[in-house]
Amino acid sequence: MDPKISATVALFVVLQGFAAEALEPAPALRNNPFHRPHLPPATTLSPAASTREAAPSLELRAILTDGDASLADINGRILSVGELFDGYRLTRVEERQAVMERDGHAVTLTLDDED
Repeated sequence: MDPKISATVALFVVLQGFAAEALEPAPALRNNPFHRPHLPPATTLSPAASTREAAPSLELRAILTDGDASLADINGRILSVGELFDGYRLTRVEERQAVMERDGHAVTLTLDDED
């Protein structure tokens, strides 16, 4: 057989395989990227141990809610639940706020609304 013909036939077979692969449907997503994650229920603290006023040295800049893997940007440092910053432990991250605790006192940091 002529080498040009066999090369053409081989190229045709390869291209046909690629075309068949391209026509297959894309695999389904494992996770819905628009689904809100389940957040653990909020724990209640005694009124004496909780305050809504933010400590002056702590600024909440951003939040990423992802269940147990939620993150908060406090003063430019990214923290996960349980991590310490300036003596405060990040105990909870919610959609618009994060709760820090120190010495049994909770401080709730809230994201500012930007207009």
